[in-house]
Amino acid sequence: MVLAGTGLFGFQPKIDGPDPAIYTEYEAALAAHDVSRLVDLAEAIWLVGIDGSERSEPAANRESSRLMYRDFLESRGEFTQYRDINDTHSLAGLDIPAMVIVGEHDTAFCVMVADYLERTLPQATLVRMPAVAHFPNLSKPREVSELIWQWLKGTYK
Repeated sequence: MVLAGTGLFGFQPKIDGPDPAIYTEYEAALAAHDVSRLVDLAEAIWLVGIDGSERSEPAANRESSRLMYRDFLESRGEFTQYRDINDTHSLAGLDIPAMVIVGEHDTAFCVMVADYLERTLPQATLVRMPAVAHFPNLSKPREVSELIWQWLKGTYK
């Protein structure tokens, strides 16, 4: 199993410090069903990353991400509140090889999920990718493909 930029519904760790203001903006846009604002904020949070640089993400990747997210949002009748879902119990007894990939500029929450998965899944391998946020497979597809290929062959170090 390969998990990239993974969240875990129901996992609610205590995060030190205040949330970046952009999260409050995102929640407000979600509540208002403001698709255009959600697309802008999602690019900043999930693709570029809170501490990332827009220059590090090719324009074509940013545009693809924006189109996919807009389509996703516009195709939904309702916006599910993620806090109402809990999948943490799904990990119990999951004893299979798993590669967990997280970007260095992903959200604090997703980094904590990756650390949790590494501790919880007996056969987990955690990979922290530099210079990417939540979508390492979109930001650096060749590097991710190579990492997965090495892992599948058993040569990942």
